[in-house]
Amino acid sequence: MNSTSFSSYVKSPHWSSTTLASSLFGESEKKQSFLDRTLNFRTALGRYFLLVLILSAGFIPACVLLAQNIVDVCQAVQLLHRNSIVDSRIASALLIKDLLHQLQLERGLSALFVSSNGDVITRDEMLQTRIHVDDRLQALDLWPTEVPLWNGVVPEKETFKFELSKFRYNIDTKVVDEFTVVEHYSNQTSLLIQWLIQLTNSVTLGTFWDDVVAFQSLTFATENAGLERAAGAIFFTKGSGSFEGLGSYMHYVITGRSALAVAAEFSDLVHARVQEDEISLITNAINEFRQLINSNGTSALSGGNQSSVDAARAWVGNMSEYIDFLHGVQNEVGDEIKYHTSDSSSTQQKTTVFSASMMVAEFFFYPLFIILTLRLTNRVKDYSSKLTVRLKHLSREQRRNTTLVKEMYPPSVASRLLKGGHVDPESFDSATVCFSGLADFEELSRISHGVDIIYFINRLFDLMDDEINKYDVLKVETVGDQYLVVSGVPLRNGNAHIVEIANMALGLLELTSQLTVDHLPTLPIRLKFGMCTGTVVTGIIGIKMPRYCLFGDTVNMASRMLSYSEALRVHLSASSGAILSRDPGFDVVSRGEIFIKGKGVLDTYWLIGKR
Repeated sequence: MNSTSFSSYVKSPHWSSTTLASSLFGESEKKQSFLDRTLNFRTALGRYFLLVLILSAGFIPACVLLAQNIVDVCQAVQLLHRNSIVDSRIASALLIKDLLHQLQLERGLSALFVSSNGDVITRDEMLQTRIHVDDRLQALDLWPTEVPLWNGVVPEKETFKFELSKFRYNIDTKVVDEFTVVEHYSNQTSLLIQWLIQLTNSVTLGTFWDDVVAFQSLTFATENAGLERAAGAIFFTKGSGSFEGLGSYMHYVITGRSALAVAAEFSDLVHARVQEDEISLITNAINEFRQLINSNGTSALSGGNQSSVDAARAWVGNMSEYIDFLHGVQNEVGDEIKYHTSDSSSTQQKTTVFSASMMVAEFFFYPLFIILTLRLTNRVKDYSSKLTVRLKHLSREQRRNTTLVKEMYPPSVASRLLKGGHVDPESFDSATVCFSGLADFEELSRISHGVDIIYFINRLFDLMDDEINKYDVLKVETVGDQYLVVSGVPLRNGNAHIVEIANMALGLLELTSQLTVDHLPTLPIRLKFGMCTGTVVTGIIGIKMPRYCLFGDTVNMASRMLSYSEALRVHLSASSGAILSRDPGFDVVSRGEIFIKGKGVLDTYWLIGKR
């Protein structure tokens, strides 16, 4: 910026740099001269001092912002790393949970197979489940061979698979009893559960620890439900006489319920799912079996025998449905945890990108700030002149907008809208509504081109607009050939509204009685009218193309009067006819009773003319 242009912004009519320096400091002439040169922005030293001020004003906040961005980036990177670990561990936990689910199912079916002395149906289901277990083992890449657990260390994966295959062979050859089956599988599931809990324990440090607690609790709930399934299967196949594990069975039931209650307490999702009707039906069926086990008898299911394989299969089926439900809920909780971590990671990634972008912007764009600031002052004057021109354009558009609003709405409503006010719906106890239309419009539409009709209707309505200006009426809208007018709205005029509408209708009839259709000179213009007096409610409807509308039965009745009117006649409702009949200035005759669609049989009147 040159000194001349800048001085035009900073020069004061009352203070100079010399008087300012002397008044503040009162120093020697030499120091005052230096301050004078420093504070006088018209000199090279003054401009340099201005540049230093601008740099200082921007440099300190920039340093603070840079430091803050560095801190934000470091924190975001740490959180992203933690979320990545959490996401990986939850994904592994879900795979372990799937393996557990299938292993628990294999435990229950194996126990039922052994206790039922090799039931064929159970064997087929057991063999199918073994395939699922092997698939889950194969899909599990992570394996805790060096992770110390509560009850030992999980053996290597191949060793685990070998031991499992060997035990399955013992089951197939029936060299183990059902209690040994349950114990062996429970030892395996216990190790896997401990591994799963260790994987998810670190996740509880996050903001979604309650979902993790619910996930872990559901693991214990499904494990105890699986043990209950196996114990119940043994009971129903062996009979009450050989069932010695009632105490353990009750422990499984109570522990499973407690774990599910904890999960529901910590997760709204679990709480909502356990209240569903679907699970209620399953638990009701299971509770019937539990009552039999608690009473230590199976006669109700086995027809009096001491054991029932069919009852055992039914029990295992119901419990499997229940465990599948818990498994599904646990999947949903795991997905919710993954969603939270993904959402948190996405937020932190955005924060990191934003903070890094801000740092880059500070290095590259801060010098531009100085240049643009200096150039901006030179352009202010140019912008001010352009702004003046645009303000003139804006003023012209505002005037056009005001004119349009005044044309669209009644004056009182338009005035309120232009002042920024709100137009509430308003009820009028007494007003007269009038519909008019062409009696021969259908015939005219049939024999005329659409463009000709539009030109004709437009000229006719222009003529009618000029005529109604002579009366205290308001044109509301036009639809097709229909022309809607009201009096007494929005400005109340006592009881004069019906007289104004009657005079307007007669005036329009007289005006158009000698006219013909422009493009069909042989076809006369024959208007018809329908009037009704009563209560009307008004309001502005719509956001796009808003309209000032009338509502109420009075409007509907006026429309009906038009529909049942005749050419060159004014049809009055009972309310309008009764009022005009008492006015000595009008000639009104009764039309008698006619059927009105939607209204029934009504008395209506004809307005013949003035007396």
